[in-house]
Amino acid sequence: MHLADKANQYIDRMEPWVLEKDDTKKELVHSICTTSLNLFRILSIMLSPVLPELTNKIYNFLDIKTPLWKEMENLLLGKKIRTYEPLLMRIDSEKIKEIKEKSKEEIWTI
Repeated sequence: MHLADKANQYIDRMEPWVLEKDDTKKELVHSICTTSLNLFRILSIMLSPVLPELTNKIYNFLDIKTPLWKEMENLLLGKKIRTYEPLLMRIDSEKIKEIKEKSKEEIWTI
């Protein structure tokens, strides 16, 4: 999780969504996005044993075959990716509370 935290901090600090508005920063934005996608790929390889369905969606988005652990150091450069589609749905905290309350009321048979 340390790598995920560092990747998020990098993206937050670099603010490519702000830089993108300046035509003179296009190359920098491209570099930031490339770095971010490579970090995303590395994290997905690490998560693949526990989240295989999600990581398969990520590999599909990146338009790559399922990478091996030993290929983790290989960077995606000069590669086209597919149009982004949401990989996960955000869970509403109110919905979680509702499910917890409902589970308290139900009788479980095992």
